[in-house]
Amino acid sequence: MEENNEEIVTQVLELDTQEIDEATLLQKGMMIKDIMKSMFGGPTFPARISGNPSQLAAFAAALGKEKAFMETFSKLGLDNPRTHKSKGALDSAVRQFERATKLKWPFK
Repeated sequence: MEENNEEIVTQVLELDTQEIDEATLLQKGMMIKDIMKSMFGGPTFPARISGNPSQLAAFAAALGKEKAFMETFSKLGLDNPRTHKSKGALDSAVRQFERATKLKWPFK
């Protein structure tokens, strides 16, 4: 019997970054996209998120609102009032995330 020696590497998304440059923003944005893909049935993306409590709360809120908006949009379409309400909640959560972390939310 053959053993699978592949090691699962957990990516670390650090929200409390002092130095933010173009490469750092791109890397963090790609990690957030991979996390979102995983939430919608894509390949598992093992990640650990680090930051202060307000950054972690803002990240969780924005991620949850992003998922809720995508689900509402998929079910009801763009012109539905519930979709517009969901988009407003997402925009608010994204603004809070960007204020707390100084990072741009990768989905716009």
